[in-house]
Amino acid sequence: MNLQQLKNKIHQFSNSSDFENSFDQLKADIREAVNTEEPGENKPYYTNHVARELFQKAADFGLSHLIEGEVDAGFRPISGDTTFLDSAVTTLATPTLVISTDSDTMEVTLTSTTVTDASTYQFEVLYASSSDYSSPTTIQNTSSTTATYTVTSVGTFLFRLRACGADNSRSNWTATQNASSETWTPSSITSEAWYDFTDSSTITESSNIVSKVDDKSGKDLHLIVPSGSTGPTSNSKKINDLDVLYFNDSKMENSIPSLTGIDHATNNVLFLTFFFQAQEIKYQFFFALTEYTSSPRLYLRMTDGGSMQLNDVVDLTGMPSANNQNENFLFSVKMAADSSAVFNNGALIDGSCNVKRGPINHINLGKTSHSLFPANASYGEFIMYRGAGTDRAKVEGYIAHKFNYASNLSSNHLYKSSAPIRFTS
Repeated sequence: MNLQQLKNKIHQFSNSSDFENSFDQLKADIREAVNTEEPGENKPYYTNHVARELFQKAADFGLSHLIEGEVDAGFRPISGDTTFLDSAVTTLATPTLVISTDSDTMEVTLTSTTVTDASTYQFEVLYASSSDYSSPTTIQNTSSTTATYTVTSVGTFLFRLRACGADNSRSNWTATQNASSETWTPSSITSEAWYDFTDSSTITESSNIVSKVDDKSGKDLHLIVPSGSTGPTSNSKKINDLDVLYFNDSKMENSIPSLTGIDHATNNVLFLTFFFQAQEIKYQFFFALTEYTSSPRLYLRMTDGGSMQLNDVVDLTGMPSANNQNENFLFSVKMAADSSAVFNNGALIDGSCNVKRGPINHINLGKTSHSLFPANASYGEFIMYRGAGTDRAKVEGYIAHKFNYASNLSSNHLYKSSAPIRFTS
């Protein structure tokens, strides 16, 4: 194909993706035509204008990265014009790109194989909101063969790499490799029990009266309505336009098999995070964790005076008072042998709360184990889980953004501005 034919071919591209896929081959074809086409009066014209057409088409498609830099695979833009480098300029071998991901830090680590005569390695990323590399971002262009990139949003990210020589030589770009992220959920941690009262697929009900809520932890600790009690109602209350379950003189407890003696006093730290909305200020219990043969290890109540208390003795200061009805509550409890703590909206309220030590075999929601002091509240989510403080923050962030409650998180909360995310694989 001669230079005139190549110029016409470039002009006919109407799709940026097709053009970019053909770019390297077009450059090779132009270089060959320049070196082999017989001299003639039209050759200088087409030698100049075929390259102009190539770079202009790249600019028109927004593919500026194809012409950025002093040299790009054998072409040099000079004073607004374009001419060819001496054909002696070499093309480096294409490196191999390997990527790995870490969902704890949300970092992508990119590693290049070493390329002979390469002085730098250029890593790029594109958030895959378009079908081509219209707006790539250079992550690193140094002698290091390793680079990192932190993902901060949900989506698919494309990574690529090329080697660069000190003499302005370049390798071809590697094929892109993808890393995808999604919204984090508690399925990423070890839950002892997880009740999502917004998930209709886990709720058994008849005429809006609930009889069972499935445990999403995978441990089959489903909630049921005990004999002689009434179940909560569905489709009557919403939080952030999500249907939640309304407990009004209602009670649920875990079914058999029971919790298998979770003992935070001897082996593991146990966290609990609970999100609900209190419709009325009265003396009421919201949940209790107990042994069948013993008094509660942990319970949450509201006094007639409108203050929240944990185990009758820990006043949860900073939480809504009797003057604030229909208020949302997001709190977490850390239960441990050496130190226990309670958090409101992610902020520490008490670092040494009085949590009784010993095994936990039973969950009561809505009333005490003796069916006293019923709650008048809407329940959104209830999770018991193993882990560390970072996991607690993720659970709180997940719930807060799900229920449009993030503005209430503490000012320094890790997930106040955005929900936690994770890599999909």
